[in-house]
Amino acid sequence: MSSKLYDVLIIGGGPGGLAMASALARQVYTALILDSGVYRNAPTKHMHNVLGFDHVEPSVFRNKAREDLEKRYESIDFKSTTITTVRKADTGVFEAVDQDGNVYQGKKLGLGTGVKDLVEEQPDGYAECWGKGIFHCLYCHGFEERGAESVGAFAGGMLSSADMLAHVTPMAKRLSHSVTIYTNGDTSLPATIKTKVHSSKVHYDTRKITSFALINGGPAVKITFEDGSSKTEGFVVSHPNVVQAAPFAEQLGLEKTPTGDIKVEAPMNETSVKGCFAFGDAATVMRSVLQAMHMGGFAAVGMAMQLQHELDEKDELHCANAADLPCAYWLPSLLFVTAFQHKVPVPVGVSVSVETLTITMQGMEPSADDFNLSATFTNKSTPSGYLTSFRTRTVAMMIKSLALITLITAASARKCTNITVPVSLDSQNAVFTIEAPLTGIEVTSFAINLARQGEPSFPEQVQKGFTTVSGDYELAATYCEPDAGPGKELQIMTHGIGFDRSYWDFPYNNYNYSYVARAVDEHGYSTLTWDRLGVGASSKGDPLNEIQVYLEIAALKALTTKAREGSLGVGCKYSKVVHLGHSFGSVISYALANESPELTDAIVLTGFTQATAYLSLFAVGSNFIPITASPLADKYPAGYVGVSSTEGVQINFFAEGDFDPKLLELAYEKGQPVTPGELLTLGAPAGKNNTYTGPVQIVTGSRDVPFCGDNCYSTISVDPKLPSLLDVSRKFFTQASRFNTTVVPGAGHGLNFGYSHTVTYNAILDFLSELA
Repeated sequence: MSSKLYDVLIIGGGPGGLAMASALARQVYTALILDSGVYRNAPTKHMHNVLGFDHVEPSVFRNKAREDLEKRYESIDFKSTTITTVRKADTGVFEAVDQDGNVYQGKKLGLGTGVKDLVEEQPDGYAECWGKGIFHCLYCHGFEERGAESVGAFAGGMLSSADMLAHVTPMAKRLSHSVTIYTNGDTSLPATIKTKVHSSKVHYDTRKITSFALINGGPAVKITFEDGSSKTEGFVVSHPNVVQAAPFAEQLGLEKTPTGDIKVEAPMNETSVKGCFAFGDAATVMRSVLQAMHMGGFAAVGMAMQLQHELDEKDELHCANAADLPCAYWLPSLLFVTAFQHKVPVPVGVSVSVETLTITMQGMEPSADDFNLSATFTNKSTPSGYLTSFRTRTVAMMIKSLALITLITAASARKCTNITVPVSLDSQNAVFTIEAPLTGIEVTSFAINLARQGEPSFPEQVQKGFTTVSGDYELAATYCEPDAGPGKELQIMTHGIGFDRSYWDFPYNNYNYSYVARAVDEHGYSTLTWDRLGVGASSKGDPLNEIQVYLEIAALKALTTKAREGSLGVGCKYSKVVHLGHSFGSVISYALANESPELTDAIVLTGFTQATAYLSLFAVGSNFIPITASPLADKYPAGYVGVSSTEGVQINFFAEGDFDPKLLELAYEKGQPVTPGELLTLGAPAGKNNTYTGPVQIVTGSRDVPFCGDNCYSTISVDPKLPSLLDVSRKFFTQASRFNTTVVPGAGHGLNFGYSHTVTYNAILDFLSELA
């Protein structure tokens, strides 16, 4: 038997149990979380609807919550074990016994043991599809598969009634073009459902189902019928019956609801046995992570109220006892923590008084190995024996506080270095018969010519061949790696027109919009962002015949080669490199993978399609002006052109309702110009079939103007059968080992600057994580 009597035993280390522990810790109650490591949402890859943890693996949330509790709260303990029996002793103490016979005791008991889905009662293959292509909750799943041609709703279990099917079908219809309700042999059910659901997009299939199977790992599901035929759905919504996952309700004699849930009294969620509280899936039909956290937190409040009342009855002090020092004489260590946190010495003779105690610290330095601490009790009745205990305990807490602060700082830090990379480049550039536009009229005429429809195109009309361009250049870049050292892979990021390398690590709103922060701090990558040749702090050149897409492809090749060889000047080399591009940067990355596939292990093309009809909107929407009329006139040679106003930036990069107006202003203020040579050559590399055999992902906003004409779902001009314009690229990447397209709902061309940037980042990082 455990020698420690906890204030609370918590059985279940899911969201509800963790939330309960957090609330109890805030009132300095002791709790032991007994966790079997079995979780209902284990089959699913992502959890949703929890702000800050949307679209992450459930284990990431649990691990972070446990880490926070263990770091911050000394009163919370964890034990990985499976509890087999529980009882309430005659003394009122709860006892829990694990599979090894160990006994744990607590004054209160929290049950977060969840439920079990009876997937084994369903047709063959159902269990393998559960959580991957068969979903029980369309607030938890389904959004990522929105736009599916058809999805299924499987009658049975908790969806056996017409009322329940009528409840879920409209939700499924929100995510697809049509819904088929499979009644699995029940021929009478459709007539009843039709009285409740009135839609031509809802269909019925009464055939008996023999099996389910995932298509390519899901979420698409193949349904096979008794007659041997089959049909594929984008996903299937279904909810099997559930039972309590643990026998504790029966062992304790707890009352249950007619649906089999443990009966609790809201809002504190106490069961029919005093001192026993239940929460989460075991105690409600409204099962979700948020609901479990809500119930667990309020149950903790109910427990605390009872514990406090019991202390009042015994006339005991309401604070945690540290070592052998009575609560009446305990001094919090806030002053010491503050001193360490700000890395400043505490002046000699500083005193802090709290009721019965005065503490004087003599010359304490944050880096000191020893502390000269004296204490004088102002309460003359204080036992002298407590003085030594106080000093020992306080010094220990000071040291622990310092270690904790150091760990927290290290966990969130990354090291970034600005570097200048010399490169020698050689490329076959286009030769044009026109001059670079210099005046406002010339720039406007140039833009109109670029937008003109018909064949040959304006670039084709003014090009008279190719010539070799070579020279020595400098590329300005920023290299970042985790604080612990080089990351698992290097991501090289190439920005598009109108930006510099800060596009990937924009400082606005405390770096909330930074992709680099997510990639390095959360996923352990190293990153290399660079100013494209001719932009920002990189070398400039002739704006018509030198700074073209071809020379910039050569620059990215040289940069990547140096990264792989270890000659970047960052002290390491990388055997695995992923290339990310945005817009024009995606064109450059596309060409790199096609021309030098050995240099990249995966490519992610953002703000990109190969539907070229809409680039004319970019040309005229920018309302270009000559660089000489721009605030950047002293930084770029004549011949460059720039966007004239925030309106031009908004048209090309921001979608209505998806941006912070202040960020639009900053994007204009920090925007960079483009060369006519880039505008004349940007489409050439992406028109070639790509022989790349590695993984490819394309991520573009649904309201991207330059590459989708403000509607990436409108494919009638290319192929009405395609789900999006991004899928035009499938025919260009016929040899890719993996091809993924993600349309970001409501996002514009400047993905990283939209409110929806988290969807973009999640899509990219999930894709790359799955490759690993």
